[in-house]
Amino acid sequence: MYRKTNLAYRFFYLASILVLSLFIGCAATKPNLSIIDKNYAPTTKIEKDKNFLIATSLLNELSLRNHLLAQELGKLPEIQDGISNSEESALEHIVDIYNEIPKEFNDAFDKIYRVGMPEVRKYCSPLQALFWLSCENQIQDIKKILHDYSLVQLLYSAWKFEKEHTVTKKQLSSIIDGTKNQRLKEEYTDYLDSLELSKLERAIFFDYQSNPKYFKWQARKIIKEEEKLRIDPRWVNFDEVTDRLNAPELVDHYEKRRISYQYWWDIPGYSSDPTPYYVFKHNKGDCAYITAFTVYCLKKAGYRAYKKTVPLPYDPRFSHHVFTVFVQDGKKYVMDNACLPNKRGITLYSDDLY
Repeated sequence: MYRKTNLAYRFFYLASILVLSLFIGCAATKPNLSIIDKNYAPTTKIEKDKNFLIATSLLNELSLRNHLLAQELGKLPEIQDGISNSEESALEHIVDIYNEIPKEFNDAFDKIYRVGMPEVRKYCSPLQALFWLSCENQIQDIKKILHDYSLVQLLYSAWKFEKEHTVTKKQLSSIIDGTKNQRLKEEYTDYLDSLELSKLERAIFFDYQSNPKYFKWQARKIIKEEEKLRIDPRWVNFDEVTDRLNAPELVDHYEKRRISYQYWWDIPGYSSDPTPYYVFKHNKGDCAYITAFTVYCLKKAGYRAYKKTVPLPYDPRFSHHVFTVFVQDGKKYVMDNACLPNKRGITLYSDDLY
């Protein structure tokens, strides 16, 4: 069903990728070795683990029907670092779903597999997203996604970034009392009175990130403490997250949902040679900072990517604008999620785009 990539070409491609330092550029990744690959050598502890034995058995069984799917599942980080009971159960769910609707699964997986560069990426990120839903026992959601596959819908379902409902109603009331901005205070009160607590929570955290001075110090203290509890641990490690953002559409989705614009004069210690870590840590940045993050992720995923600067004579606030140009399938594209007032996303490159 899937044509094997020429080994000589794969070797040449990987060898030709430029290795740069961490924050000036980065070395492209290389694929994880699947746990059912004949060259995979587990540690003695993992090899004797009951869940690992069940997982390899499940994947070998699946391999008889779709070898590529089984191989890619065996590359997921959750499978590589030892398999918990919930992860073993999630794998069982996926195999059961495949056996129930093989055609829909094959059709969707054909699209899932093509996201990113299989010869470079560590693993298939959309497949990991499907695995996460399986870990959460979202079986019906998985079936709906496979029946009418959409990458955006899959990512919206699986990439949550933050937990909800970590703040109690009593804490929310205290935060409202400590809100200095009268308009926001009235808006928050309406949410609280109608018991729309999840909306209230999201609004408070969003407004706090926009301007902490909207709140008195007592309210800021509660928000800062609760902010730590909200973070999904899957999204806190820079290396792990940038491994996951291994295709242009994945970087674009992450930036649109996660990263907001910040004027350069509001960035502490602003640098003309920014590091991508600032954007990751703070979920914001100006055009140069967001571009640095974008270029880093795309280079790590094996793409040719670079920043481009253009003058902005029509906007008196700024002398220039910075965005990312990358090459895919022989065509040049622009990715720009720091274009005010709206995020432009991915578009075909054109000299008169700006």
